[in-house]
Amino acid sequence: IGGGGKTSLLYRLGCDLSRNHQRVLLTSLTKAGHSPEYPIHYWPLPGNPKDWFKERNPIYVLAKQLAPEKYEGLTTVQLEQLLPHIDVCVAEADGARRHPLKAHNDRDLYLPSCITHVIILIGAEVVNRPLNEKWVHRSELFQKLWGLPSGEYLTPDIIARVVTHPKGYRSRLNSTAHTVYFINQADAFPEQAKTLATRMLNYTTDPVFYGSVRETWWKSAQ
Repeated sequence: IGGGGKTSLLYRLGCDLSRNHQRVLLTSLTKAGHSPEYPIHYWPLPGNPKDWFKERNPIYVLAKQLAPEKYEGLTTVQLEQLLPHIDVCVAEADGARRHPLKAHNDRDLYLPSCITHVIILIGAEVVNRPLNEKWVHRSELFQKLWGLPSGEYLTPDIIARVVTHPKGYRSRLNSTAHTVYFINQADAFPEQAKTLATRMLNYTTDPVFYGSVRETWWKSAQ
């Protein structure tokens, strides 16, 4: 969940996990765009589950096509029906309209209990940027939720507080999910990524990493 590279991370994890698992499912639990990496299969998958992964691993499954390059993700019920037939699933669970930071509203998904691990993603490009719709999805709601004026600079402290707060990003989580934070785009914004990751350690005991999905590297915040 979060923003700043979720789809790219989905593809990267799918590729990496397929080296050690024979049945890797990729999906979205919200609306999704066109996939340049993997062909899209639609629910319900035809045939015998034993044959689903014969030609490709991972496979990318969505519910249906809504419009050109716009698709509907799986429901929780559909996902749970697939789980007995796979080894591991990676799912996008909210949308950020390609923004590095967002405010969640009541339409955003509360993660189902079958989710065991959550990666909360933040794009480093947002650090020290002004609070407006260019950088924050639903910026007016973000202002209201956190008592900030429009144009306020999004310091590492502000961002860290929002993404770790029980009423912020963590409000989407189920109580049993293991959570980690990942600050992406450290290839392009190295100082911002490292500073934010380090500052977040003041707000959470969960693991915090920073790095680059595009360049496939990461470091643990210290």
